[in-house]
Amino acid sequence: MLEAAYAVLRERGDREVFLFSADEGAFWLHQGYQRVAPEELAQRLPQTPQVRSALETGWLADSLAWKSMLPK
Repeated sequence: MLEAAYAVLRERGDREVFLFSADEGAFWLHQGYQRVAPEELAQRLPQTPQVRSALETGWLADSLAWKSMLPK
């Protein structure tokens, strides 16, 4: 499933991947992701539905955020 998502992102020309996760930190670390402040994700992707929802409902501060360079 991740490879299919990465293929779409590569076609769009994206270089980085950001995501929110309720848990599963070990999985994302194993996939090469680094934990980042949720505010960094929100700053980089302010118009995404997930970020807008997090800001509107107040769950941003309590979330886990991750980023990785897009695997080649």
